Amino acid sequence: MSFDRGVEVLPELIYHALENRSEIEYKLNLMKIDESEVLKKWLEYKPSPAHVESIGAVDGSMNFVEFHGFILYAVSSLAITYTSDDVLEDWINEVDLLYPYEYTVERIRMYMNILESKVAIKALEYRHPEILLLDGSILSHFSKRAPYIIRNIPRSVVESYLKKHLSDLDSHIQNNSEEIYSKKLFYKLIHEELDMDTTIALAILFEFLEYYRTLIRLISTYATNIVAIAKTSVSRRVFRKSIKPDLVVFNSIAQKCGFSNPEIHSARFVPREIGLPSSIEEFSTRVTVFYCRLERGERVYRVELLGERGVDDIKHIMDMLESISVKGYPYPLYSVHKKVEITNLDMDKIKRIMGISERSVRERW
Repeated sequence: MSFDRGVEVLPELIYHALENRSEIEYKLNLMKIDESEVLKKWLEYKPSPAHVESIGAVDGSMNFVEFHGFILYAVSSLAITYTSDDVLEDWINEVDLLYPYEYTVERIRMYMNILESKVAIKALEYRHPEILLLDGSILSHFSKRAPYIIRNIPRSVVESYLKKHLSDLDSHIQNNSEEIYSKKLFYKLIHEELDMDTTIALAILFEFLEYYRTLIRLISTYATNIVAIAKTSVSRRVFRKSIKPDLVVFNSIAQKCGFSNPEIHSARFVPREIGLPSSIEEFSTRVTVFYCRLERGERVYRVELLGERGVDDIKHIMDMLESISVKGYPYPLYSVHKKVEITNLDMDKIKRIMGISERSVRERW
């Protein structure tokens, strides 16, 4: 319980702050890093706007409402392609129930990621943008781990159902169907002689595989077209002894336009690490990572390019980004994020359209 004390400040809190001032100052000093060490890793470069025939951007959104025994969710993915004389939109949307609702947030986020990859493939196949901007990090996808429930499936059951359904999943991905295969599979599994825990675990296994295999198809087929841009990052690969993440360090010290020395990272999908059999092939690729500032006084962003890229490639990408950026940030990414966002008001409308309300749900149960 809280009470409004107006402008009054607790004297005890002020005394405590004064007593701990030196400790706070010590902790702030811990976050400092030698400015010269940072600038050694920063290459000054003022990008010049480059002519771009077409450029695209992809983002996704998710939202859900929980009821007794099920989840109503909405997932949306959008690719916007800007050309010299038109703006083209490709959408893939899904509104459905999630039932049962174990691992709700993780599963709906996987659906969103699957649809993001699908709409990116769709845009690249039919719109042919020179580059396609992804919001976020490619490497972060490969750091995700499957829900532990997958490890509880008996090995013989895993192998049996992979043999039955993996080729169909791959055909579905190759055809870039807008439906999520693993969701449809769940409703097949509930009619088989399996306990519900195993059914849910198998469904999540195939959702996880569809998530990765769709992403792998995207980045394998269109490696030269993809540019991933992240506004936040907790990575400390450049300044390993720093408390602050690399992005924060560069943002606070490297004030001029330019980019950091590129680093080459590996992105790997190793099935055996999540208890999958050797019949699931491994995947690995190289990713070039750097931080850049397109406009003085604006923010630093983390950028990822697929493959091993050199300084000339990075400058070319920065020139392309400069031509479509507003205040140092690519406008297509800003625009696609605003358009695709699913708000709580949207969910209220969907509930009404579906005829779902708190009262009707209680009546049904």
